[in-house]
Amino acid sequence: MDVDGCRIVITSSNPENVPKRVRGGGTVCELAFHDPVGGFAAYWVEPDHSEATEVGAPEEGTCAVHIGNKWILAEVLEVGRRELSIRIPNVAIPGPGDAGAPVAQNERVVGMLYMYFLEDDCVGRAVRMDVIEERTERALKRLRGRQRARSIRP
Repeated sequence: MDVDGCRIVITSSNPENVPKRVRGGGTVCELAFHDPVGGFAAYWVEPDHSEATEVGAPEEGTCAVHIGNKWILAEVLEVGRRELSIRIPNVAIPGPGDAGAPVAQNERVVGMLYMYFLEDDCVGRAVRMDVIEERTERALKRLRGRQRARSIRP
């Protein structure tokens, strides 16, 4: 994701154990910040080692969720202010390693899967990517403000 001139990788995160570095595609990425409320962590990535993903606004209807290295057709049941409610077919039930799976509509990522309920008619929840993008922009502005404040101190 490109945000305010920076390229970052977004992952789902456990509030108690956020790695300082992650490896993706042979590249080591350093932690930029962790958002425990949003349930995600952002890592700096070099632009020449990555490709930015188009982010879009979600809508009710057909979507695709990337589970187990393949795209599965699913349905966005409800679009909330911060999250999506998604029905995923029971033939493609996500496992523990599928947290953070992208949810796509119209060739754009609109959400990031974070939880799944079998008892609730195979319904999952995803954080809206436009919400993640907005929270990321605010966090990067705060980081830049702190950096500027440190650089002008005597």
